[in-house]
Amino acid sequence: MQTDQITIDEVLAFWFPDGPNPEPGRHTDLWIWRMRGGAHDAVIKRYTALCEQAAAGALDHWPQSPQGRLALIVVLDQFTRSVWAGTPRAFAQDK
Repeated sequence: MQTDQITIDEVLAFWFPDGPNPEPGRHTDLWIWRMRGGAHDAVIKRYTALCEQAAAGALDHWPQSPQGRLALIVVLDQFTRSVWAGTPRAFAQDK
């Protein structure tokens, strides 16, 4: 998938499929699933190029809105853990 087609809303919908007012039990189940690597393959397939863009600073305009800031944090802090797993690059964007 080309990164110019990936939006802030898509990133947020993928990472928070239960929306802004999650049902407590469902939210916990989704969180545990993600933390155990359930989204790993999908992240690699859909968001590798986006991680490259974000790491290079091409998405530095996203934080102009609260949703964009959150989406960029998800990309740089969570997606990179899957995309570059097992390498120092997985944590290089933490700052």
